[in-house]
Amino acid sequence: MLQVSAGSGNIPPETFSPLLLAMPSAPLFHTVVAGVRPPRLAILVDAAEQHWQVTCECIIEYLTAAWGGKHSIIIPTDGTSIAPMFWALLEAFDPDYCCVYHKTGRDWELTNPATFQNVITAYLASAYRDPAPPDAAERVLQQFRETPQDHHLG
Repeated sequence: MLQVSAGSGNIPPETFSPLLLAMPSAPLFHTVVAGVRPPRLAILVDAAEQHWQVTCECIIEYLTAAWGGKHSIIIPTDGTSIAPMFWALLEAFDPDYCCVYHKTGRDWELTNPATFQNVITAYLASAYRDPAPPDAAERVLQQFRETPQDHHLG
């Protein structure tokens, strides 16, 4: 029988959750990163890409979910290098992380909505022989929006 001493009394085992009782006896170690401010992010964007403006809108949409986009910067590239003016800006900003944005179905939906909707409609027609359940269209739409996409779609 498991009994844990707590001050002057004993705590019965039924007060512990099954997760605590199932913990391994060997200690587990994890790295925890904590700071007094959010990390500064620099996101690199290929300005030579046809729909770079939509990509920037999607990046801003994503960044606003964390600290309202504060402490982040978008840096244009030509796909292979960064212009000296933007290198200076990047050095002055001193980001904690440099990131590359990967397109999702959301980008495709914004750049080519008719084609995107046709693909969703065709998918629903092939996946459901009868009319699709009421929540199926929204669920499929959300999955397509979140799925990473190839650069040549749409």
